Amino acid sequence: MLETTRLSCRRLFTAAVAAALAWAVSIMGVAALLTRYAEAARAPATISIHTLEFKFEPQGDVQLKAPASGSGHGTLVVGAGEIVFRVTNAGAIEHNFIIWDKNQRILAEIPVLAAGETQEVRVRLQPGEYTIICTYPGHTDLGMILALQVK
Repeated sequence: MLETTRLSCRRLFTAAVAAALAWAVSIMGVAALLTRYAEAARAPATISIHTLEFKFEPQGDVQLKAPASGSGHGTLVVGAGEIVFRVTNAGAIEHNFIIWDKNQRILAEIPVLAAGETQEVRVRLQPGEYTIICTYPGHTDLGMILALQVK
C-alpha cells in the first residue's frame, strides 16, 4: 500500500511538473506574439513628399484638406506619434525641408536636398498645428509652405 501511495505521488508530481512546463511554454509564446504586435504598432508612419518649384506635394494615401479660402496649399493631416518623412526633390534646384511648431522652433530638418535626391527625417509629433517649409531665400514666398495638422 505504501508503495502504491509513493507511485501515485510520483505520478501526480510528474503531471504537475509537465503542466507547469506546458503553461510556461504557452505563456512565452503569447509573450513573444504580444511583443511582435507591440513592435508593429510602434512602427512609425511614413509620409512621402515631393518638393518642386515651388511647392510640396504629399504622395500616396494621405489626407490633404483643401484650403479654407481657396488659396494656399491646404493642410496635410497625419496621426500623432513617430513619423518618417521621406522627402524627394523632384525639382531642378536645391530645397530644404523643415517642420516647425507655432513658435517657429525647428522639430525636424533636412538642411539640403539636391535635385533628384531623397532623404528621410524622423520626428515624434504630438497633436497640434505645425508648418512644413522651405527656408531657402524666396522659396516660402513662392509657395513652399504647407500646413501640417497632427491629430
